[in-house]
Amino acid sequence: MSAPRVMVTGVGSNIGQGIVKALYLAYPDAYVVGADADRNAVGFFACNAGMVLPLAGDVQYPDAVARALGDHSVDLVLIGSHAEAPRMARLREELEQRTGAVIAVGPVDAVDACIDKYRTAQRLRAAGCHYARSIVSSSPRLSHQVVQLVEQIGFPLVVKPRSGQGSRGVGIVRTMDQLERATAALAEPLIQEYLGDEDSEYTTAVLADRAGTIAGTVTMRRQLVAGTTVVAEIGDHPEIAAECRRVIRALGLCGPGNVQMRMTERGPVTFEVNPRFSGTTAMRALAGWNDVAAVVGHYLHGEPMQVGPARPGRVTRFYDEVFVPADEVAEIAATGRWPGESRPERGSGIDSLSLFGPGRAR
Repeated sequence: MSAPRVMVTGVGSNIGQGIVKALYLAYPDAYVVGADADRNAVGFFACNAGMVLPLAGDVQYPDAVARALGDHSVDLVLIGSHAEAPRMARLREELEQRTGAVIAVGPVDAVDACIDKYRTAQRLRAAGCHYARSIVSSSPRLSHQVVQLVEQIGFPLVVKPRSGQGSRGVGIVRTMDQLERATAALAEPLIQEYLGDEDSEYTTAVLADRAGTIAGTVTMRRQLVAGTTVVAEIGDHPEIAAECRRVIRALGLCGPGNVQMRMTERGPVTFEVNPRFSGTTAMRALAGWNDVAAVVGHYLHGEPMQVGPARPGRVTRFYDEVFVPADEVAEIAATGRWPGESRPERGSGIDSLSLFGPGRAR
């Protein structure tokens, strides 16, 4: 079986970078095109080639993606950017017909229901899943709904963008004044009950095949810094796994997905679902649960979706340093490509320094 030719989007984020790591772990000879809207994305230089793309909402985005897929004869697209998931879901059929590449993304309705956190809560409520009570309101002092929510569950409450990712725009409020200010600062604010505490937060990767049959789950109890998992404890959590399966079925999601929960008195309660690979992709791959490899085998080669099991243990995230020579930095800034026509091969001047170099991890 030939090595896959894969485009990974969002390689400036830990999601895209995690996909690249997991891909190389399973397919060391894979040809990987790293794509991102940020010309400073360090993930470009870990791939065979880098492409700067327009933002997902840009009118030029479809043609730019099609050109990149054609130029590099890409077989499969793996999405590492939150904003690209709904756009790719809508473009999937068109891009697949134009380029022959396969795009691993769920149905439009399911992806939209995940991206819109209010729709997520409503869909889970209708399916009888445990959900975070949520309302949409931009005028808390004038809204009967908000007053009623405060009377029912009290403070603190969470205010976040109705569509967003990570910790961007997320705040915890404890008074009506704080609530009014927080909602006024967002275009589409979502007001949500505050669940449990930070020590009770879990993230679960769920993988379903193209027909929606769930292949497996892996749950991590996590510690966050600025919305990013920095420590993840992998263990057996059957109650959480069972609820996550119900959540994915309720939303109709296929392919890679991620369910974020907190444990409460009424059991595990979902507050967010991501219709894509998540920021812990590389962490779980290191533990033996490589959903990137499973997606490649299933979407490209028609293999049954198989993954796991994960080894129990702890995974910690830390920093590396990467050096890129000035001429290569300038080249991608000027052309939007790396390597460009003037440099047919990957640059030899790129270097990195890791705490765990070859032979140091025992």
